[in-house]
Amino acid sequence: MESEVVRALNGLNRRFYERFGTSFGETRQTPWPGWDRLADLLRSRGWDTAGRPIRVLDAGCGNCRFERFLLERFPQVRWEFLLLDAAEEPSSGEARKLGVPTAFVFFDVVEGLLAGEALPFAEADLTVAFGLLHHVPSAELRARFLKALKGATRPEGTLAVSLWQFLDDAGLAAKARETTAAAAPYLTAAGIDPAALEPGDCILGWQDASFDEGALRYCHHFTDGEIDSLAEGAVLRYRADGRTGKLNTYLVWAGEGGPR
Repeated sequence: MESEVVRALNGLNRRFYERFGTSFGETRQTPWPGWDRLADLLRSRGWDTAGRPIRVLDAGCGNCRFERFLLERFPQVRWEFLLLDAAEEPSSGEARKLGVPTAFVFFDVVEGLLAGEALPFAEADLTVAFGLLHHVPSAELRARFLKALKGATRPEGTLAVSLWQFLDDAGLAAKARETTAAAAPYLTAAGIDPAALEPGDCILGWQDASFDEGALRYCHHFTDGEIDSLAEGAVLRYRADGRTGKLNTYLVWAGEGGPR
């Protein structure tokens, strides 16, 4: 995918979250069920008895509900949160409410990848990217982003990502195909040739808002084969979330040892 198309698709998402980020966040307050299994893995690696602060890098932190989940699940742990998001609000506002050492950086992952920039934080004990990789246009950039996440994680640390598989749900698939077809004129007007989309790429809307209002989101569906290509070295792979209990595939990498 050409970088101009990548930037244009990323622009759709940036404008979407600038306009609808608050209402979007209001519908996403509860923890994801898939986080429970990650928490079990962290506990088995001694995270609940760590003798030092644990650094968590969350790329695409949104409204910080994963951080709230960690605080509730591991109240005895001394956390340090390193948060990235391409939307200033509600992310920075929610970050200020966490009550533990927290650093928030406004960072557009897609633009950073295109510019060859490193992630603003490194040496994380736990790095996560939930609900973000499907917003990164092009298979090449997604692979580069995963490599960057691994590079930001300590060798003995843990990395967990979620990969959305919404086309495996018949209802979501039908809606996605409908909105992608309807969005074609809007893509063209934004300088995006609909034919430039890669397999699995879709344009989704939001509630009752119209495309004229900017309610267009670029999202990528991950096939099992694509996940196979990204999963090398993962110690855990499982599906969870949504009404079917399998809308996301999680991949988890964990180095030897853990925080002590």
